[in-house]
Amino acid sequence: MKLAAIDIGSNAIRLLIVNAFMYNGEFRTQKDLMLRVPLRLGDQVFLDGKIHKNKAKRLIKTMKSFSHLMKVCDVEHYKACATSAMRDAKNGEVLVDAIKAASDIDIDIISGDLESNIIFESLRPTLERYPDRTFINVDVGGGSTELVIFRNAKIAASKSFNIGTVRLLNETVELKKWEELKAWIDLNISTSDKENFIGFGTGGNIRKISKLYFQDAQDHFQFEQLNEIYNHLNSLSFKERLLEMGLRNDRADVIAPASKIYRNVMFWAGFSRLYVPKVAGLSVGIIKELYTKHNSRKEEGYF
Repeated sequence: MKLAAIDIGSNAIRLLIVNAFMYNGEFRTQKDLMLRVPLRLGDQVFLDGKIHKNKAKRLIKTMKSFSHLMKVCDVEHYKACATSAMRDAKNGEVLVDAIKAASDIDIDIISGDLESNIIFESLRPTLERYPDRTFINVDVGGGSTELVIFRNAKIAASKSFNIGTVRLLNETVELKKWEELKAWIDLNISTSDKENFIGFGTGGNIRKISKLYFQDAQDHFQFEQLNEIYNHLNSLSFKERLLEMGLRNDRADVIAPASKIYRNVMFWAGFSRLYVPKVAGLSVGIIKELYTKHNSRKEEGYF
């Protein structure tokens, strides 16, 4: 089954097109196309509460391009989700209508809690193999950070916080937001959890950090390693991250704030290792949701 997920984030917009099928009783995908457009809607929204005309025009053009690509790739079903920037934008709903008129793409502006749950679904098959463990997933985006706690083979708690990399760059995250995040962790994670606790980190920045520092040689960070990485990234100038580390413009400025968020959550929650799955996130969760909704053929190997 050919499926597409569109993730309209605060830093970038992504289109993922896959073939989805069941094989040996497991859900599998083969990627046809992955496209990322660094539009950064959040840099305007988080300062004055709206998406300006220039960004709106670029977003509409992007969605028209995505519409053409989905047709070229024979996509059967798609879902487009907009997150923190569009949630906060005063003109978000007006822009959704304009995109529909221009591209025929329907966009759902989803709540932070729904975003958390969709992201979590991309991890569920892995976590359900260990029913006696407690897990926390930390997903850091441009506008928000989503936390999900999985205990006794079910979601025990989830919460979205308006702490994101673009917000940190714009200096719009007040101290009370950090205090709210820490208080939620203290309320929902017990001492007994920490004895059997595993952390997961999802999002483009943590995957990039893993590639930069470990070349994918290991799939997790210890707290001391992540703290050292944060200090190193924070010590470099924007130009040094560009030239010495080979990062793109839209990654070089947000990667240090992202490492700070992961480090802080890891410290407050008290887990010693943060695992970085290679395939997880909002787009993957959307694909799983679409497959569950539209798949009516159950035989093995059906595309």
